[in-house]
Amino acid sequence: MIESDYVTVDNNQVFNNAWYSVFAGSGISLITSRNYDNSQNYKMVVTRNRVYNNQMLIPWIQNKKFQDGNGIIVDSHRRFGYRGRTLIANNISYRNGGSGIHTYESEHVDIVHNTAYLNNQTPVIHYGQIMSNYSSDIKVVNNILYSARNRPISLINQSPNSTFNYNLYNNNGSRQIAVGANDIMADPQFINASTGDFRLKRTSPAINRGFRWNNLKTDALGNPRVYGSASDRGAYEMRY
Repeated sequence: MIESDYVTVDNNQVFNNAWYSVFAGSGISLITSRNYDNSQNYKMVVTRNRVYNNQMLIPWIQNKKFQDGNGIIVDSHRRFGYRGRTLIANNISYRNGGSGIHTYESEHVDIVHNTAYLNNQTPVIHYGQIMSNYSSDIKVVNNILYSARNRPISLINQSPNSTFNYNLYNNNGSRQIAVGANDIMADPQFINASTGDFRLKRTSPAINRGFRWNNLKTDALGNPRVYGSASDRGAYEMRY
């Protein structure tokens, strides 16, 4: 979506994009959004999508580099002074070339209850599973981030007022760059990540360990949050 406002991208499968384009594409891109009005509420919404295997296989024509192929990106919202909030929630973003979820030169983005798994498949990209890049007022809360060994899990780059908290990071020895007071490092215990099943086992440390996000009432399957004593981290609210 380019130069748009009030767009919802919900419940899609987005895969195998950006391979041979010279224009540095990604799976889902919200780029240079424009203000239809002065509302500062949620106006751009990306929810309940499964986004995978999007990757640049040839370099960007502008600088001859591999630097995108993200699962989801909020890109250059500062260009036209975009004031609305963007919600990125309940998505599963995995095995993309760049970040699972990425903000660049953007503001007012809430990245909540997503699962990002083994992104950064492009060897020269080290953005982490979720990255706030030259952005501000970015809130990264209640997500599960699972990185390959010795690859960054999360990253803040020149992004004031960006917050990572109540996330779960896998414990694989990777360098963990963005850390919040209530983040935990542990095995999320997916049911079967190898087959794309990112639901949580009954014993997962992500269950009942999230922060209640009042603006989000359901999970990736449309089931109500909260079930149990607290919300679960990641895209699914398990019914145990």
